[in-house]
Amino acid sequence: MLYKVDFSQELWRLIYAQLYQRLLNFALECGDTENLVKSRFVSLVANDPSVNLLVEVDENGNVTSHCLFLLQQIQPEVYVVFCEQILVDLKHNETFVKDCLSYVENIPQVARISMFTDEKKYKAFKKKYEFTIDKVLMKRVIKNKDSTLDIEE
Repeated sequence: MLYKVDFSQELWRLIYAQLYQRLLNFALECGDTENLVKSRFVSLVANDPSVNLLVEVDENGNVTSHCLFLLQQIQPEVYVVFCEQILVDLKHNETFVKDCLSYVENIPQVARISMFTDEKKYKAFKKKYEFTIDKVLMKRVIKNKDSTLDIEE
């Protein structure tokens, strides 16, 4: 079952540390920083409507799947949802992502759902969940990082 995390409810405060650690581990694996996770949790605790966390919990109270998404206004009365994190622990769980997408699609004025993913996973999202590639983000690792440049600002 899909739950929206609301830290005004005691249940979510009891598993705060578990949720934080889960999102932090995922963020660090993806190359993000702990400061980003801290910022998202401050927004979640403050009940900021632009930051949302959906989870699935097993019978022991452990989080087995999560989806962290941002709701961003791009025009008056037009919003884009940016899925920042989606992680499903159970390999054969095909309902969580579909449930998250259904939840997001039912938010009034949401016109588009966007997300970043790696090269290995994008084909699955494209095939299973009808995502299309809108823009391609490429990166280049800087090999000679030891060199310093004098840059005036």
